Amino acid sequence: MLERKREEMERSREEEEVAFRSSKKTFRLPGKEGGGEERGLERGIKRLTEEFSRKMEEVKEEVKEQGRKLREELEEMKEVLKEQRRLWKEEIEKIRMEFREEMEKRKKEREDIRKDIEKMERRIERLRK
Repeated sequence: MLERKREEMERSREEEEVAFRSSKKTFRLPGKEGGGEERGLERGIKRLTEEFSRKMEEVKEEVKEQGRKLREELEEMKEVLKEQRRLWKEEIEKIRMEFREEMEKRKKEREDIRKDIEKMERRIERLRK
């Protein structure tokens, strides 16, 4: 969008230059020697300057608006990322808890197996006697 505006501004400047170069013909006041031409040039320059200033103000406003929209989009993206990060943290914590539970379960199973082995060894010892 900015590129298109720049191209329009460039075309407008080129048109203004052409108008300026041909201003002697365009703005010459009939029946006047020298002075009419200068006044015509001044009016042409003034008109082109006003036009250029108006277009620059339009571009400034568009740039401000685009900047505002981009800042809003950035804030929305930040919020989305914060939410996504929170969800990931919750998911990670859930996985950690499941892992801990599984490790505790295995530890208990190993402990039960160890106790069973000890019981069997004692039984074997009693049977040997």
